[in-house]
Amino acid sequence: GRGREAGEEVNRSTGADRALWRYRSRTPRGGAALHASHFSDFRRRCVGGIGSIYWSRPGRAPTRDGEGKPQPDPAAPFCRPRRLFADRGRTALRRRSTRRRRRRRTGQASIAGGQGQGDPPPPTGDSEVYCGLWANEGHCDLNSDYMLHHCAGSCEVRYSLAPAPIVAADWPVSPHRQSTNVMLSQQLVFREATILPGEDAAAGAFRYAEDFNQYKLEKFQFDILPISTVVDIAYALQAELTDLRPDYEVDEGIANCGKELCSADMLWRRAEDQMMEELVERQRQREFDEDQKNARQKIRRKKERVAVMEAEARRFEHKNSWIKFGERLIASLAASRVPGWWTKVISTFTQDGPQGGNCEETLAVIKIIPLKSKTVGIRLIELRCHELLGDPMSTLAVANEMTSGKVNGDPWQNKDFHTMVVTVGANAAMQLGLSGNASGFYQTAQEIDPEHSQYRLLKKVMELLNTTEEHIQEGDYEKALDSIDHCLSATRGLDAQSTLFLSSIQLKNCTILSNMGKDEEALANCDMAVETRLSNIAVVDREAIQEAYLVRSDALQLDMDYEEALNDIRAAMDLIPQPADDSDHRYMEETQRLYNRLLTAMHRQKLYNGGEIDFKYNKHTGYPDGRPPERDHEKILQLPKKLKRRSKEGKCAWLKENFKRLARHYHPDKYKGSKKRAERKFKEVKEAKEYISRQWDC
Repeated sequence: GRGREAGEEVNRSTGADRALWRYRSRTPRGGAALHASHFSDFRRRCVGGIGSIYWSRPGRAPTRDGEGKPQPDPAAPFCRPRRLFADRGRTALRRRSTRRRRRRRTGQASIAGGQGQGDPPPPTGDSEVYCGLWANEGHCDLNSDYMLHHCAGSCEVRYSLAPAPIVAADWPVSPHRQSTNVMLSQQLVFREATILPGEDAAAGAFRYAEDFNQYKLEKFQFDILPISTVVDIAYALQAELTDLRPDYEVDEGIANCGKELCSADMLWRRAEDQMMEELVERQRQREFDEDQKNARQKIRRKKERVAVMEAEARRFEHKNSWIKFGERLIASLAASRVPGWWTKVISTFTQDGPQGGNCEETLAVIKIIPLKSKTVGIRLIELRCHELLGDPMSTLAVANEMTSGKVNGDPWQNKDFHTMVVTVGANAAMQLGLSGNASGFYQTAQEIDPEHSQYRLLKKVMELLNTTEEHIQEGDYEKALDSIDHCLSATRGLDAQSTLFLSSIQLKNCTILSNMGKDEEALANCDMAVETRLSNIAVVDREAIQEAYLVRSDALQLDMDYEEALNDIRAAMDLIPQPADDSDHRYMEETQRLYNRLLTAMHRQKLYNGGEIDFKYNKHTGYPDGRPPERDHEKILQLPKKLKRRSKEGKCAWLKENFKRLARHYHPDKYKGSKKRAERKFKEVKEAKEYISRQWDC
């Protein structure tokens, strides 16, 4: 397959063939040169091309049967399938140059665009009956030598050859023979100039120049197209437009520059003005969006302050409720209206005042009381003692028993008792990060207070969290950030300020900010969430701690800190409990899932660091230091994505400015965050600057 494809680029031995294939016979310096002597002779004799069984003698058409199909010619046994080989040495190039000089001495010129002096005049018609059929079957390419001489009309070959060599604008010319050195051209660029409805030829030429210049700058770093060439293209477009649409009318709003028709230079200036206006409009739109966002945040902060004040008022009211409850206990004790075993509980609980205290001694007394003898009052004292001791697990358990009716008497006969139990139970659930349990407590309060504000606020917070997760899954991080900010504001209005519940919001905020490129803020949120869950390891399950580790590992990988990311994944794997036997499928699945994440992070680390030596990257293939690092240096230096379209001076100015700013920011002696991260980022910025400086020649 490669031999046949390479054969399409071989320079033919006749002048007509050279004219037809002149822009395809290019060989890079130091590349492969094909031996074409036997190949050209072989193609003239083989109608079906290489590997074909349909043979013919030189200068004759192939033998056909009654249906017009070619038949093998027994008189040409030498025509058999043969492979074309390539010689990649310098000897092949020397042989090719020798053949060119020999043809030039004998009158067979090899100048691109001209006809050899020794070539016969090209044929203009078909000399065979089956030329049309052969052309449809593709023999114009398979057997080009024969078809060009005998079926030129069917192959639609036009021999309009210029008497002088055609020299391209960006191709060097050999001075000793005044011909274009086509071997130095690696690729031809084809672009079409078009006129859209309402435009004139100048607008079409301008668009063509813009497209062509952009392509050349991206691919070859060539200079822009000269204005004279753009004007010539405009003239050609106008002539074509006049022939095709003589009644065409140009929209003056597009084609007129003031009172005169636009020239190419005017269009350049007008396009620059339009680009500047577009930039100004985009900047104004960004400023307007920023003002709108600040206005929304200002309103949100105002509502947040009001909600915080209301929450403080509710906490003060809750504290006063317990003081009133203690005063009622003291009054009942003074009136001697309590049983004998009640006296020790009340006296111990109210020893320091009506606010309650001596919780450990009080709980020890309550523990010896039979469960059937524990009334609503004793349960309230037990609930308050667990809350004062900071034991949310026991507090939640007692509150669940009271709300489920597992006490003697109706706990909801008194509205104040009802409010106290719901508030304490919901606060305990929120401290454990169990927002669903807290919502359940608030739902029970709706029987007495249908417009319970805490229930509605907590429901709003949960809805905002679900909306944030949907935006994250869709990849719309701007909306997710706005939603999580609103959720944080609403959370500050809750009675219970739970750090565990806040850690869930911080993890989502970490995911959003890391995907938006704000790595420092993202890692700060992740660090706080991990520390919060580790400090409450007694009440937090292992799945929550694993979640925090894995979210932070993803953020670290986006920050290109693969070493710390691997440590977090290993820490999450260490939290998997060991099974009793090896047949635990759940353990195997969870271990395999985390192990796959570990392998993925290790692979990314190898690509990022480089230096790995394998069969492709070694000293024999030109990589003595192993695989080169695969890094996005422009991302590391925070360079704009469209900077490649700028000039060299503009790109180097951006590079210098961003390097100075980032070097000052990540300097280990001035960085306010982790010193280890500062050293790593400072090294990355320095290496990225050196790499891009070499590429851009800054």
